[in-house]
Amino acid sequence: MSGLGIPTYAIDVRGFGCWQNTKECSRVDFKAALADVKSALEAVHRAHPHLPVVLLGESMGGAIALQAAAANQELVDGLIASVPAGTRRGQAMTVFQVATTLVVAPNRILNVGPGLVKQATGNASVTSSWEFDPLSRMGFSAKELTAFDSFAKNNELSAQKLDDVPVLIVQRQGDRVIKAAGSIELYNQVKTTDKDLMILNGREHLIFEEGEFDDHIIGIISSWIDNHVADKKNGVPNYNSDPSGTKIQPADSPLTQGGSGPGSTSFEEALGHLCLGRGFICLNEPIKARDELSQVFKTAGGSRLAVEADNLLLSLPAATVAPPTGPMTRVLAENLKFASYTGAMANDKPSVLVFYAPWVDTYKALTADVEKLLKTYGDRVNFVMIDADEPQNRELIDKYGIRPLPSVLFLNVANEVISYSVGYSGSAALAQGIEQLLQLKSTSLSTSPTIPTNSANSTSSISRRF
Repeated sequence: MSGLGIPTYAIDVRGFGCWQNTKECSRVDFKAALADVKSALEAVHRAHPHLPVVLLGESMGGAIALQAAAANQELVDGLIASVPAGTRRGQAMTVFQVATTLVVAPNRILNVGPGLVKQATGNASVTSSWEFDPLSRMGFSAKELTAFDSFAKNNELSAQKLDDVPVLIVQRQGDRVIKAAGSIELYNQVKTTDKDLMILNGREHLIFEEGEFDDHIIGIISSWIDNHVADKKNGVPNYNSDPSGTKIQPADSPLTQGGSGPGSTSFEEALGHLCLGRGFICLNEPIKARDELSQVFKTAGGSRLAVEADNLLLSLPAATVAPPTGPMTRVLAENLKFASYTGAMANDKPSVLVFYAPWVDTYKALTADVEKLLKTYGDRVNFVMIDADEPQNRELIDKYGIRPLPSVLFLNVANEVISYSVGYSGSAALAQGIEQLLQLKSTSLSTSPTIPTNSANSTSSISRRF
């Protein structure tokens, strides 16, 4: 998923992985594990405030993810629970063994791991990696195994609480550990109407384990996230659609397999620039980070990579992403040959240049506010909306030093950039910039028209978009 440009994180469950190296947390503790998931969700939201968060868990982790999502629906924008049911195959002997040991020696370690591994997978490489992984765990006490069973019994109640989160439950038909009927019944208990059940062929228990999944599975999961999570997150657009819901990315977009999808030259190039940008941020090299992140727009505009790059640019020091201002910017406008656009007018009004992209999360609010401001200031100010995704605008963006989106430039009648706004802080801030622009003493230049506007001087809509 990280290869698709999705920031991806994982945690160890209490009693597993690195927790085994601690004296206090080496035993299974589901209550603490649920608290860990909540803390992780809060941390991810702080790191990526503009992105939806999807919680994925498998097997026991699937049950943990399901219960954590039910308890923290305000922190979860989507849930993927793989084989989360507790109805196991061939468990009668284990139950008898656990019951007997629980009475005689509740803390005695039962080596149930090898049998479970044999049930879970027929993949020799996966089996070998589990057996030789120093962080794997094969033995559990009777108390811990009983805790597993008790925890799984809460799945149904948690499913019934899931009323505001898109849910995908994944199960293999021939799973030799978990009965498919158990996951199907759990799916039926999920309260939300936005839910899907995916039954796959095969006998392997785990679907997302390293060595078990393939590009086809990742493609399915990515599409589900796009269709059920990304476009329903309040304030975050579906990266395949514009705000009106119209598809804007072709079949070979950076979100799909194809010419510019994962594995393609353009996607890999954009991902490389994004990773370098992150690295330079960690190294406290904001200028180098800015230059790398800016390259992402050119090769993956509209993708998750571009969204992430834009958010990172907005987090850089203000001076790092500030566009140039002052007399030198007059030459910029003159060299851009605006007069070639129909509807170009004489320099009799100051101008507001709004650089945007349809995939930016503030796009809807920005355009709506500009529409309102146009009714108030349209007879005194030229409003020019410039789509950063359009190739013909690349020179304009480079010349004006535009980095994060949206960015707004305020130009006097001499076409000199006298102020700017990076990011979007609302209509009040934009109106304040316009008022300051109008208060400046007018100047004039004997130059040809430079700023394209609507020749009809309409005040009912944005003057012109490029």
